[in-house]
Amino acid sequence: MATYTVNFFKYFIFFLLVLGCTAKSRVTESIHNKKQATIYLDYQISKDKITFDIRNSLHSPVRISLRTKDSVLQQRFGTLTLQPLKDTIYVIGNTDLDQKNLNFKVELGDVQKNIVKKKLGLPFAKGKSYEILQSHNGSFSHNQEDSRFAIDFAMKVGDTVFTADEGYIVGVIDFHDQYGNESFKDYANFVTVYNDKTGVYIQYVHLKKDKVFVKVGEKVRKNQPIALVGLSGFMDGEHLHFNTLVPSESGLKSIPSDFDEYNGEEIYKGKVVSHELNTTK
Repeated sequence: MATYTVNFFKYFIFFLLVLGCTAKSRVTESIHNKKQATIYLDYQISKDKITFDIRNSLHSPVRISLRTKDSVLQQRFGTLTLQPLKDTIYVIGNTDLDQKNLNFKVELGDVQKNIVKKKLGLPFAKGKSYEILQSHNGSFSHNQEDSRFAIDFAMKVGDTVFTADEGYIVGVIDFHDQYGNESFKDYANFVTVYNDKTGVYIQYVHLKKDKVFVKVGEKVRKNQPIALVGLSGFMDGEHLHFNTLVPSESGLKSIPSDFDEYNGEEIYKGKVVSHELNTTK
């Protein structure tokens, strides 16, 4: 019996882990971004097997699962966790797959990794103070698993964003200049940083177009300037959306943040928080 082979070359997955807040409508054009985080996924289908070639170029674990109408194949593939900077060949045999185009779901993080909590720096310059516009369990937009403990700092357009912790850059979007209501959620500029020692991700959202100073794969230190605040995505006014996340079975979930100067319960809507000049942290 004749066999057939279908090869799908360089299937890229883009991570868009944006969380948002509401905004006034404003539409302008955006351009293609060349700094999105990607993985390489190539699969070859023959009569008796499917061979997957998966390569993770990120300094972060990723989880890959298969999405197909073939429930048996989907179950056999399961969820594959690929560690940072690793690759694998994965083979599933004895399949009568008719579907040539497979879909995949890719998520950041390893749910088996032990999470280490530590205090963070404030995401703005020393000597500065900002009001909290929305914090934990905010009824406006911080009421889902992936945003429940996010914090909105009333930073202005052009203010500098600083890293709250060390880590590797695992996601950058910086090409949008659109913002508005919830329909603009996918138009936010952001940076995602992963600390491989703690297993924690920090995301900085609503950044200015073309004003991100880091790139995917770069290692950053705590208190390093990485971007400027801008108007992008789902928002109702200028601010920085700050979110600390860890892997969960459903994706990434938001967790409380404790800072060098403040415990998490001290961060609430209306409070003004200050980054002291004399702190060494």
